[in-house]
Amino acid sequence: MDGNFQAEHMRMKNPENDVPLSDGTGFMVSKKPYELHLKSAVERQQVSSTCVSVVIRSRFDRDQRAMITAR
Repeated sequence: MDGNFQAEHMRMKNPENDVPLSDGTGFMVSKKPYELHLKSAVERQQVSSTCVSVVIRSRFDRDQRAMITAR
């Protein structure tokens, strides 16, 4: 992310010109199976925790960040 909390510089201007470094070799998956997976994958929303310890820690971290940025 840049200073405006965007990652525009990460997007390829011409994705059709992308050349895989190792298509299907090593631990890399081939392009076609990967594209099929992306089409069928369902994006899941993260469920909020009901654990009191997690909630308290999250609030503490948020407050600490607020104090640091207020300096």
